[in-house]
Amino acid sequence: MSTIPTRSTRGAALSARPLSAAVELARLIEAAENAPGDLVKVTDYSDGSQRFQTILKRDPVAGGGLSLRAMLPELLDANGRLRRTPEAVAGASSIRLDTAIARASRVVQAGAALLISEDRTAAVPNGPADGAPAMYQDTAGYRIVNPMPLATITPDDSDITATPWANVVQDARANWGTAPIIGAQVVIPRRRLKDTEPGGDDLVGELLTSLVLGLANAADRLLLAQIAAASPTAFTLAKAAAARVRFEELRALVGTSGAGAAVGQDGQLRANGIAAELTGEAAGTIVGAFDRSALLIRDRIEVLIERRDVAGRQRVTAWAAMAPLVPTGTAHFWTAS
Repeated sequence: MSTIPTRSTRGAALSARPLSAAVELARLIEAAENAPGDLVKVTDYSDGSQRFQTILKRDPVAGGGLSLRAMLPELLDANGRLRRTPEAVAGASSIRLDTAIARASRVVQAGAALLISEDRTAAVPNGPADGAPAMYQDTAGYRIVNPMPLATITPDDSDITATPWANVVQDARANWGTAPIIGAQVVIPRRRLKDTEPGGDDLVGELLTSLVLGLANAADRLLLAQIAAASPTAFTLAKAAAARVRFEELRALVGTSGAGAAVGQDGQLRANGIAAELTGEAAGTIVGAFDRSALLIRDRIEVLIERRDVAGRQRVTAWAAMAPLVPTGTAHFWTAS
């Protein structure tokens, strides 16, 4: 078995520049703090009173994007656990944003691939008359290459049966026009902003940590939901053998029902005898070869920061596009009970 990302995901990894996610997020917070609000006309009267009239309505906002290839402080260890107080200090050890998400995601730790894709521009035939580049709909995906079913045959080859190409190469693709959009909002209270200068290291570190953990949870939820929606059958070792899965490939993720899970005398969690981990992003327990699946994430994470009121509260909105890819369907996934 071989796994191959599509051209668009391979190419994305070659154009990375190690920018700082912490610096970019701090810039957005500071920009929102200083963004101009409504333009107000003040009229003074002889009796000392004043009249205020809004003549231009403006939202004090700052927006931008974070690249998944940007660098951020190394807040999580290799097992996805918070390793220290989140501070975005200069000179701290750093990793890429997508690496941090991979460390925190249960499905990625179980073997699923985390792929990055980005929008591209190209000169579209029969496009604008001036020849300017136009956006075209980009797709990306994950491809599984299976062993060719070689069998013993007669010398005259009369008993060879053609194998459908779909059995040799299995592909799952995502179209960014229809891919799931995930997003969240959080309001930074006035007290928190007063305790730390807007854009300060610890505030930025907390926001980045929360964003990383949220994206990892979303990846787990989307992939496990797609597998469960296909109604996989109950796990047995015989089915895994028939699917030509190596035992070392198998992992289990135990959902909130705890189905099939038990802790052995060695202190290790297992489901139907398979090494397992807990997840709060699904109800049931899935056993499978997670390296036959992938999560595709659009490179740019959009961030919008708004100053909400005169007290200085800020509302942070972040959203991203993410798609689960399971080329072989339920052929390599089962339920535990």
